[in-house]
Amino acid sequence: MSDRELTAVEALIQSHGAPALAVGTFLEGPIVATLGGLAVHQGLIPGLVAFAAIFVGGFVYDQLVFALARNRLALPLAERMRRTPGFDRATQLVAQRPTAFVLGYRLLPGMSTAGAAAVSAAGVSHPRFVLLNAVAVGLFTAVFATLGYFFGNAAEAAFGELGRWEHRAMLALGVVAVMLVAGFLLRRWWRS
Repeated sequence: MSDRELTAVEALIQSHGAPALAVGTFLEGPIVATLGGLAVHQGLIPGLVAFAAIFVGGFVYDQLVFALARNRLALPLAERMRRTPGFDRATQLVAQRPTAFVLGYRLLPGMSTAGAAAVSAAGVSHPRFVLLNAVAVGLFTAVFATLGYFFGNAAEAAFGELGRWEHRAMLALGVVAVMLVAGFLLRRWWRS
């Protein structure tokens, strides 16, 4: 996400609150969820409202992808998803550990679309997916919103009152570091 897009998302969250946060999470996922935590830290939106908006955006997105992957009318989209790198491996992981996969794929950056489609292709029932996905999106919301809130606190504690650009730089570095570590640990766990 470019600086210009980031500024636009921040302005939307500030002016439209929860609806902008829900739509942003639907479209952009972890980045907007993290910005939601930062917005809570800055007092732009109440914590529970931000949590609910992030949850709704992520949950609706996953449900839509799951349904599209199952729907015969969306066959070209489903076929395109099946040709993405790693889709076959994801489907194998779903077959081996369906609960663990559904609970974990949402936390891996870039996996929300392929993950939900792989779960659908592997034949997991929709009621089971709804329940497991609600838990997974709750974890996703808690992790990324807390990251945004924590890095806002950490930046202020370390550097005092920072300007908007410094907050973004600290937030971006922190999120990237946490994602890299989480991705490394999750990959090791999946391979074992």
